[in-house]
Amino acid sequence: MKRWYWRVSSRIKRIVAGKWFFYGVLALFAVHTLWLVFSSNLLPFDEYYHVGIIDFYAKQWSPIITWQPPEMSVYGDVTRLSAYLYHYLMSFPYRFVGLFTDSQTIQIIVLRIMNLGMVVTGIVLFRKLFRLAKISDGISNVATLVFVMTPIVPLLSAQNNYDNAMFMLTPLVLLYALKSIQKPLKATNLIWLVTLGMVATLIKFNFIVIFGAVVGFVLLSLFVQYKLKLWVKLKKSFKPGGRVLVVALAASGVVTLLFAERVGYNVIKYHEVKVSCDSVQSVEVCEQYSPWRRNKNALADKTGELPYGGVTGFSVHWVKTITKGYFAVFANIIPDNLNKPDPYGHYEFAGLARSSYFVGRILLAAGLLALLVALPQLLKNSQFNRLILLSFAGLVMSLWVFNFAFYLKYERAYAIQARYILPLVLPMLVVMGQAIRIVSAKKRMGWLASVMGILIVAYCLWGGSTVWVARSRDNWYWPSQQVRDFNNLVQEYLEPITP
Repeated sequence: MKRWYWRVSSRIKRIVAGKWFFYGVLALFAVHTLWLVFSSNLLPFDEYYHVGIIDFYAKQWSPIITWQPPEMSVYGDVTRLSAYLYHYLMSFPYRFVGLFTDSQTIQIIVLRIMNLGMVVTGIVLFRKLFRLAKISDGISNVATLVFVMTPIVPLLSAQNNYDNAMFMLTPLVLLYALKSIQKPLKATNLIWLVTLGMVATLIKFNFIVIFGAVVGFVLLSLFVQYKLKLWVKLKKSFKPGGRVLVVALAASGVVTLLFAERVGYNVIKYHEVKVSCDSVQSVEVCEQYSPWRRNKNALADKTGELPYGGVTGFSVHWVKTITKGYFAVFANIIPDNLNKPDPYGHYEFAGLARSSYFVGRILLAAGLLALLVALPQLLKNSQFNRLILLSFAGLVMSLWVFNFAFYLKYERAYAIQARYILPLVLPMLVVMGQAIRIVSAKKRMGWLASVMGILIVAYCLWGGSTVWVARSRDNWYWPSQQVRDFNNLVQEYLEPITP
């Protein structure tokens, strides 16, 4: 019996570590995401906002907006957005598709497919990063499976959203960070690290936290390696020159100008990186922008009482909200009559993906416990693990601080969203996977790997977009009878067996 068990176990491990398993995971992810791409109306993570600004950029060639028309007021101020590069770049395929069709639905679907491509590219780049860090393919493949079957991942990947472009750039920044601290020291790696970091920040400003943590880690690592000889080594690394260095410097120069125009100018003129709408536009304009209006009303309604109490109560609420956010089943309902002040409708919730949420909490608890036990071994001689743990901790802490400051200011727990941590979830899963492997190798802990395998299968069984499809309603879909009929047909089979 024992021999049979080990034979089957070894066979499963070989399959899971194979390239075809990885390709199968990507194919599974694509199916779940494309279902949402072709089925759902504007999706809930502000897709209306991103599409609206993309459409506006498609009417001009310059990335700089000096004046905005009244109809853009619903998006707040768009002239000094610190995160605008995604919208500007996506305006080119948007206008290209517009040459062949006047249907905005088709334009949105084509751009959604491009966003799926960004996430798939990011996953492939993460795999390259894991291989550079000498992570086993088995661990990285299983981590990728768990990641893509988390309900929020296909939901976010299926829409036009700058998070997808930031996700694609995150492994590139981490790749160049690891390459920058490897010997021999190469100037091109450092230049690309900074250049890509600035690009990702201009796509979504939240990336500045990851960027800062990564650059700080690289500088500290280089100083530990070279000490006072660091400057000499840096100068020598520029000497070989060549076409690659010229291209890197040229790209860096262009991106630095864009970064200075947006971030530098904002700091100098407005003393803010993310400029408040009313610092640039009139109150009448900003009143039409839902987040600004929400914040203004919250300030007016302050009572001096915090709904969740102090630090402890807020932290409990914060953790629950972040955790549930990965498994929420909901849609953005667009009304037939686009009346203000909420012209893009409201969110309609259909609970949580309960099975995935229940098993996911068990997996998370096991991963964190294993991480605590195996932390010294994980940090020993692994720059990758140090980099990921530092970046992830910095990202989580900064998000908590931002949300708590917001909570104290407005007495509302606004802007607590699970997707803000998503760029580093996959590499963090890989770190926890290593921790579980270390713990399961200990005496009398061999059963752990098998239990984790069973839990992962259970987690994925109703993961991805499965529960969304099972619980979706006709007003969640594109206004197409064929789309509704097809989803309703599938629902007849899924709904009775979906927990």
